[in-house]
Amino acid sequence: MHRDTIFITHATPDDNEFVRWLGARLTGHGYRVWADLFDLKGGTPFWSSIEEALRHHAIKVIYVVSRASIDPRRTGVRNELSVADTMRKTLDDPSFIIPVRIDDTPFGDFPIQVHTLNGIDFNQGWGAKLIE
Repeated sequence: MHRDTIFITHATPDDNEFVRWLGARLTGHGYRVWADLFDLKGGTPFWSSIEEALRHHAIKVIYVVSRASIDPRRTGVRNELSVADTMRKTLDDPSFIIPVRIDDTPFGDFPIQVHTLNGIDFNQGWGAKLIE
C-alpha cells in the first residue's frame, strides 16, 4: 500500500470552485490530489472509489469547511470524515485531517471529528493561506 495522495473532502457542488483552485495549486507543487470532481467519471462506483482512496492512498485529508459542508443533511461529507477519522487513528497521525475554512462558518460549528483540530482560515483570501 502506497500512501501518496492528498484527499480533499467537500460539499459538492457548493465548494467545487475552491476545490478546483486548491487541487490545481497542490498538483502544481507536485502533490497527487484526489477529489470527487477530478476523479469520479460517469459510471464510476463512487463510494467504493472514495473508500479506496481514503483507506489505501490518502496521506492527508483536507476537509473543506463551509456552511454547506457542515450541514447535517450532507451525509456524504460526514461519511468521508468518519472514514478519515478512523484512518487518523489507525495510522496514529493526529494531523491526518486538515480543516480548511473557506467562509464564515464558526469554528465551534465544525463536526466532532475535527472540532479540536487547528483549522487553516481561507475565509479572508485563498492565496495567502496556501503555504500553511
